[in-house]
Amino acid sequence: MTSPDLRPAILYVDDEIMMCRVFRRILAGRGAPIETFIDPELALAYAHAHPIAAIVCDYRMPTCTGIDLLERLTVDVPFVLVSGDIGIGTLSQHPRISHVLAKPFQPERLIALVDTYLARADSARR
Repeated sequence: MTSPDLRPAILYVDDEIMMCRVFRRILAGRGAPIETFIDPELALAYAHAHPIAAIVCDYRMPTCTGIDLLERLTVDVPFVLVSGDIGIGTLSQHPRISHVLAKPFQPERLIALVDTYLARADSARR
């Protein structure tokens, strides 16, 4: 396994700090840095300055939507949109959205997605 300090990070963006804590707890032990942000602007700055394996982002936040953040993102990484909004499935047709997770989601589903994106990032670095 690659050293966690050398692996690209998984970013989680959500205005609810409790969801950030839950995300971090679910993904503990994945062998990669887990960075959580309640401020989409800080998440964007981090994503543009550090290696990223994937971004998992809430759809509805006070200052922007997950789609707004995605459209400002200049790095090409898997982008998972998370939301409790009914009808969010239509957003899965966006060409840059890798996956849509409806809240509440099963932790195992999130872990499987993240593990897939970490494996892809590891392969791309070899």
